[in-house]
Amino acid sequence: METEWKKHPVLHLDLNAEKYDSSERLYDILSRQLSQWELQYGKGIDENTLSGRFSGIIRRASEQTGCSVVVLVDEYDKPLLQALGNDELLEDYRKTLKAFYGVLKSAFVNKIRRNMTKDTDIQADGNLTDNFRGYAALLRRIKQRVLIAQQRAIYAANEEMLRMYWDVGEMLQQS
Repeated sequence: METEWKKHPVLHLDLNAEKYDSSERLYDILSRQLSQWELQYGKGIDENTLSGRFSGIIRRASEQTGCSVVVLVDEYDKPLLQALGNDELLEDYRKTLKAFYGVLKSAFVNKIRRNMTKDTDIQADGNLTDNFRGYAALLRRIKQRVLIAQQRAIYAANEEMLRMYWDVGEMLQQS
């Protein structure tokens, strides 16, 4: 059980309260949030893109606090949902958010790589690759288990609905 609580830097991005009706709108909203975090954690001179700035903020926040960074994104897909029906805008938002959220994926993979190296004293790239294969296999098994559970839940729900319809039919027939 955890007995010592550490305070981690939290980057909270709320995409709920905005209207997304142009390419510039999403860029401006993300840029404005990044600027606020840059005031707190600093800005690299070579960080020009949204994803570059985001990556730099996460790195600096971790370095400055000595802790992992917590990133909370509320309504992460709202820009995409508001762009449905406008294929050009939807594609632009998709590209922007893919690069922006890709920073989180990269940070996660790098964290795993560092932990695996630290925890198991891995020195050679070949061993690291083997461990990632094992990790990938574990993720495949987890995904398969989730899919099986989802299918079982669907079957159980369908079975229950069929029983209910049967009961309703009998009730109607008897009345």
